[in-house]
Amino acid sequence: MLKYSKQKTETTLRRVVLVLACLLVISCVACAPPVIESVDPATSSLAEPTLSTSDSPSDTSSSTPVLYGASDKLTDSELPAESTATEETSSGTSTSGTTTQSPASRTAKTTTSRVTKTTRRVTTVTTSTSRSTTPPPTTVSDKITVTFVVECRNAVLRKKEFSGLEDKIDYMIEKNLCSADGHMLKKTASFPRDTTVYDALLSLPLDVKVSAFNPGYIVAIGGLAEKEGGSYSGWVYLVNGVFVMKGAGQCILNDGDVVHWGYTIEKGDVK
Repeated sequence: MLKYSKQKTETTLRRVVLVLACLLVISCVACAPPVIESVDPATSSLAEPTLSTSDSPSDTSSSTPVLYGASDKLTDSELPAESTATEETSSGTSTSGTTTQSPASRTAKTTTSRVTKTTRRVTTVTTSTSRSTTPPPTTVSDKITVTFVVECRNAVLRKKEFSGLEDKIDYMIEKNLCSADGHMLKKTASFPRDTTVYDALLSLPLDVKVSAFNPGYIVAIGGLAEKEGGSYSGWVYLVNGVFVMKGAGQCILNDGDVVHWGYTIEKGDVK
């Protein structure tokens, strides 16, 4: 009987101890402070509260807009940075909206953002290269063109003044060596460069007689010889209307020249 009473007493003590232990655990849990989750600084820029800019004295969304040039466009890097706020709760317990900001987000964030666009002026220097206006060199031709006029007008007009001259002129007209007005030849022909008046005359379809004692001196053309119209009569030439004070064999022709051969009776009557 005593043994049974002792066992019952021990069982009762164990139960009391177990109950006390449970009560102690429950009291510790009930007295523990609420747990507040920490906010990751790296994501704090996403957890920042949205700040209203309506009360800012320099609000960019006010009635006076910021004007930019017609071609100015804001890039993504120039847009004002904004952050939002989130409210953290844990275990059904609402926290007080604790916000943690990183130094980088504080620098980038501003209550009012006025973007000033700097217009870069680019000065374009245009270097104009002037093209040479000098014409290309002209190829010099090996040929020249010369016009020859041969006439005996003075002999025809004064043929009766000199003995034998009238018969000579009538013969020349009959043989078509000259016309009734004294025209003998007019021809434009091409000659090699450096051709002389003398050489060009000999190439024409005319009967030309040259002095045997004075090469280059013309004695007769078409049968009409010097001295037949007087002691001072003979053949003379002009180049471009000017008397050349040199022999026909020394006068070199140029392209476009006009050579006039005429029979003279008096000085200056060939023009």
